[in-house]
Amino acid sequence: MAMGFRLSEYVLHEGGERLLMVFLQRKGNPHDIVFADSPGPRIHHVAYTVPDTQTLLTTADLFVRAGIASQVEFGPARHFSPGLARFLYVRDPDGHRVELFPSHYQTIDMEDEPMRWEVPHFQIGGWQEPPQRWFDEATSFT
Repeated sequence: MAMGFRLSEYVLHEGGERLLMVFLQRKGNPHDIVFADSPGPRIHHVAYTVPDTQTLLTTADLFVRAGIASQVEFGPARHFSPGLARFLYVRDPDGHRVELFPSHYQTIDMEDEPMRWEVPHFQIGGWQEPPQRWFDEATSFT
């Protein structure tokens, strides 16, 4: 891609014929930006790596203490797929979805094939399901 992004993972709708999500990265992490199947183009979320799982808990606590707990959208929890990653999804002041996660693997080798997932084997949450808005809402752009 012209901006240096590489496909690290993708999710197909059940039946495997239509893309649901694509995960793109530039720095060897699992992903930096995610696009979702929706009227678009739309960005599902941007992602930032944090040092450890405790940072996710501390961040959620800080949102509560600041009186903006409603901006914690989903988590802290763990994806059962992709990658068994722990995560926290929050909304920034402009309403964009941001995922924080401790890096659980790297995608440095350019010859690595992107990881393929297919619904229903793509499990977003482990012990909790995401709110419906996690599926329905995304950031539009021109």
